[in-house]
Amino acid sequence: MAIAITQSGRDAVISVQGVFDDAAAARLLLVLPPSKLGPANVVIDFSKAREITPTGLAALLPAARGDALDLRFRGLCERHHRILKLLSKAANDHATS
Repeated sequence: MAIAITQSGRDAVISVQGVFDDAAAARLLLVLPPSKLGPANVVIDFSKAREITPTGLAALLPAARGDALDLRFRGLCERHHRILKLLSKAANDHATS
């Protein structure tokens, strides 16, 4: 996986290329703006990714649910949006039980 980051202040676009799996998600999470700097707007652009695995998407959920980041996704197909929705619901159900 290769990533390119375009940043302006606390706004960033992270473009993903290649295969995005759980290992790639772990590397991507390392480049997210630190929460101690305050809120940040981050877009992860998957439009050039060759493959996106459910485990890669699942690894992003903790960061997407945090208060410090406004994390958004671009370039995902409908299947990936459904996966994120189901994973998010499962995480919410688990947290409230």
